[in-house]
Amino acid sequence: MSSEVQFIRPVQLATLLRDPEQQGKTVILDVREDDYDGGCIRGAIHKPHAENFYDESAVNKIIDEHLNGPSTERVVVHCMLSQVRGPRSAKALASALEKRGRAGQPAVLVLSGGWESFSAVYRSEPDLIQRL
Repeated sequence: MSSEVQFIRPVQLATLLRDPEQQGKTVILDVREDDYDGGCIRGAIHKPHAENFYDESAVNKIIDEHLNGPSTERVVVHCMLSQVRGPRSAKALASALEKRGRAGQPAVLVLSGGWESFSAVYRSEPDLIQRL
């Protein structure tokens, strides 16, 4: 597997989430841990990095539970800044998909700038941000 991960900018993700034709095609995995307080991207699935991405069986469980829908085209992974945990989690997920013969199905992306960048732009937009 390539050691490179592909990134998606906050504006690109917001556009996808607001596009009626893209509904249900994007799964968002929020891998923040103790820095999860304060909100999340609406509809995100919270899977803390330390609990879910060091064990291959845990990664496979995420795939089985959340990434087997026929309409899922992409999964966007993020942490607070998407500098360490987000990219590591995305790599683990992409590797597990590749081992299953599903390389790129769905596409695995990392949210550029993570929660911090996304929430800075969209914090007052309740269709995109859910306060906890």
